[in-house]
Amino acid sequence: MTEGMTANFIDLAIQQSGKSDEEISVAMNYSRPNIVKMLRVGAIRLPLDRIADFAAATGANAYELLELSLEEFGSGKPRVRDLPGHSAVEGSVNIRAPMEVCERFKALCSAERRTQGQMLERLLMMHDRHLADAGDTDL
Repeated sequence: MTEGMTANFIDLAIQQSGKSDEEISVAMNYSRPNIVKMLRVGAIRLPLDRIADFAAATGANAYELLELSLEEFGSGKPRVRDLPGHSAVEGSVNIRAPMEVCERFKALCSAERRTQGQMLERLLMMHDRHLADAGDTDL
């Protein structure tokens, strides 16, 4: 299931290109094709600085994709999400973990071009989806 205008555009562009997720990930210099799959379904956002790479890989219109992305995500001001469990109030977490785990997390954030807060939110969403797929609704 694809969520959002930008994800719909990306999914359609990939379908029309006739290329596989793996071919597109290689053309965009992503290390794993699952990144392209997550872009297709709206699980992650395409960074604005990667729009030109995506357009070159798929033949999509970069200007149209940029316009859609800015319209959907780039209001220029923080927005309160209408999803349960989200609010405009920010918090802070200090996590004690082995140095290797901390470094892997920082590297993941850097590779995905996300803040630590954004990456934590993504990981929690993926965890929730995994639990839902497994039929485990208790948390």
